[in-house]
Amino acid sequence: MKLILHVVYLEKNLNFEVKNLNNVPMDIIIKDYIDKDIPVIFWATMDLKQTKDTRQWIVPETGEKYTWKAYEHCLLLVGYNNEENNYYFHDPLKKEGPIPYNKELVEKRHKEQFSNACAIVRKN
Repeated sequence: MKLILHVVYLEKNLNFEVKNLNNVPMDIIIKDYIDKDIPVIFWATMDLKQTKDTRQWIVPETGEKYTWKAYEHCLLLVGYNNEENNYYFHDPLKKEGPIPYNKELVEKRHKEQFSNACAIVRKN
């Protein structure tokens, strides 16, 4: 229900749009969004656990086999620290925040979750 409400809000509020950042390299996400104080909705894994294959099924529309990757998790990327080699996230599983996570491990888990990301931005 929340997703539907957010989509309706964006449809009615014509000043914002969703930018698809799937498969966009991290340096571009950092430069074009984080450095401009635009948080990025970002998929990785819970506590950066290694992804594991679980259930499989055939996608009716394509006939392709799909394998669900366990530990999928959505976070909000809000910053980084090059000296400490961390990205900073608001993690809905943590009460405190933002939480630092190791850059290399974040990028690895993000790739395991198909490199999905997006941002909500003001239209020009």
